Amino acid sequence: MLVRLQNILAISREDTLVVGDGANDLSMFDYADTRVAFCAKPILRKAATHCIDTKDLREILKIVD
Repeated sequence: MLVRLQNILAISREDTLVVGDGANDLSMFDYADTRVAFCAKPILRKAATHCIDTKDLREILKIVD
């Protein structure tokens, strides 16, 4: 689904940010250069470019600013 949206909207991997919390999100991380682990399991934290440990998604604003 993510790749389909990237193609439809002509959004590059470099301009894509994804957020996940568990191993089921690892495949999504393959399609974005900015990968945020949100209160995530260790396996996802290793693949992330950023980690958010609070339960406040507004922390993402610091990443995209």
